[in-house]
Amino acid sequence: MWMPGIWAARQEGVFTRTETLQTGILDLSAENLRGSRALHEKDRLMQPLLMHYHLFPTRFGCAAVLFETAPLLVKRIFLPHPRRNILKGRIQHTGPANAGHTQEILSLCRDIQAYFDGAPIRPPCKLLDLRGLSPLQRVVLKTVATVSRGTKRTYGQIAAQIGRPRACRFVGTTLAGNPFPVVIPCHRIVRADGSTGGFSGGPELKRRMLALEERSQRGV
Repeated sequence: MWMPGIWAARQEGVFTRTETLQTGILDLSAENLRGSRALHEKDRLMQPLLMHYHLFPTRFGCAAVLFETAPLLVKRIFLPHPRRNILKGRIQHTGPANAGHTQEILSLCRDIQAYFDGAPIRPPCKLLDLRGLSPLQRVVLKTVATVSRGTKRTYGQIAAQIGRPRACRFVGTTLAGNPFPVVIPCHRIVRADGSTGGFSGGPELKRRMLALEERSQRGV
């Protein structure tokens, strides 16, 4: 049914709350069009950020870095895998992402390449995105980041170091989900009996990385 009041409101670009209810339209811009623009902006901000990734070769296989650009933050480091297509599938499993790089990302990738050639890795990159971790998980990762190349610590030692001596299992679970292997060297954390324990890249890769560091320390 045509309603003069509604037509006039449409011409002015404004709906009053009463007129909105009369038309049966749920309009969040009932007061003015600025509300509509704000809603569109909110929808835009709620859209998932498009990620980017960079694949690169190492002596142990193809590795990758997943990152976002606004702001520039590293979301995840993928350990080397012998089959590039499998690694790429794992990246795509995390969500939409385009191939790309920045100078900072290329520098990080070169550091990781150098690590698998036997060079020491630099201190943890400031670009690592820790926002999705709990405060205690961050403490675990930052503590593990201080474990030097060629040395090992147990899960119990890390738990004691963070002031939670009974939190061995928590430490292990946190390191199993470490988004930044190599840079945060969770492979240097082993079980109390000296066995390797878990690792996102598998126990064999963990053993190879530890052996690489031992050889590098000996200058072999």
